[in-house]
Amino acid sequence: MSVSVAASRDTAPSDSVSKRIPELDGLRGLAIFLVILCHYIGDPPHGAWHSWSSRLASFLGQGAVGVDLFFVLSGFLIGGILLGSRTSPHYYQTFYLRRFHRIIPLYYSWLILFGLVWLAASVFGGSATGEEFQPATPFWSYFVFLHNYFLRSTPVQAFWLVPLWSIAVEEQFYLLAPPLVRNMSTKSLASFMAAIIPLCLLLRFVLATAYGATHGYWGIYAAYFWTPCRADDLALGVLVAIIWTIPPAKQWVHDKARFFYAGLVTCGAFIAFIEYWLLKPNSFVAATYGRTLIGIFFVLLMIVLLIDRGSLLAGIFRVGALKELGKISYCVYIIHYGIDWTVFKIFLHDIPRFDSWPAVGLAIIALAVSIVVAELSWTYFENPLIRRGHRYSY
Repeated sequence: MSVSVAASRDTAPSDSVSKRIPELDGLRGLAIFLVILCHYIGDPPHGAWHSWSSRLASFLGQGAVGVDLFFVLSGFLIGGILLGSRTSPHYYQTFYLRRFHRIIPLYYSWLILFGLVWLAASVFGGSATGEEFQPATPFWSYFVFLHNYFLRSTPVQAFWLVPLWSIAVEEQFYLLAPPLVRNMSTKSLASFMAAIIPLCLLLRFVLATAYGATHGYWGIYAAYFWTPCRADDLALGVLVAIIWTIPPAKQWVHDKARFFYAGLVTCGAFIAFIEYWLLKPNSFVAATYGRTLIGIFFVLLMIVLLIDRGSLLAGIFRVGALKELGKISYCVYIIHYGIDWTVFKIFLHDIPRFDSWPAVGLAIIALAVSIVVAELSWTYFENPLIRRGHRYSY
């Protein structure tokens, strides 16, 4: 999405969430920028690093937290849509048809393109190339959004398809959230979402502890990719959406702006304090309570932007370039790593890396190509489909 990367262009019927909030577009832009930093600089699967680039890669690899921000945004935006339309006679039909038009065409197009490249490599590239393209995760699982439960990938699959794991989490959220919102009272829904947060943390602790280094860090990976382990970010976003539907609660949040600013600074300081452990490979801290802290930090940041839109901080997130990047973030998220691989294959006949000036230049070219393709996709493909989806009314 993920709003996720994809929840952005839908419209919530509830008054507070239905209006375009430019600061949230900027937040989305920040999220995709962090993910790009992680994939282009911080996490290319290449072993030949110089010391300076290794340290840089380790730090920028933390850009993976952009996915946490996408989940928080998705919980808030989708939660607002569902809460605002929960009594509609066309509740399920409209929600799922709009989501279909937003998510499926671009996502399936990318899968089909990968399948064609895979087939061409198998036919024309010989058996070795064919094996390189053979997905370790079953290809069918991507089409039914279950691939985040498979923890293996080949090198090519890692570039083309592995970033799609968060879209699987989003789609599972879209499947489960509508009946919960429709059939639970607001109080029960809030209690349920609040309970998810410690339960997710507990599950991550169990997996990371029981299946750590002695099991090839299987539990660490499961704690990162599995939907039950990542539902707390989504639940945090939904909780804010619930608050925004209750005028006294929303007013209380506005009145306590200083409290939320203090919480944001405190949470940020604590994350900085544990950064040493967050940077470690297969970090237990990052897989467990570090993940919770990051989610809370982004929720507090979102709340601050919502309640103090005249602040300097809010102004930063209204910068045009950041909002534009947020607008095209869904396509950029899907294609950016595969395009990076393609550019390096064409010019260096190698997988992406960031250990020389030519490699830096190719990464910049890959980013530019990704943005141009995403802009064209938005103008001629995604936006027309979104408008078509909005023919279905709540």
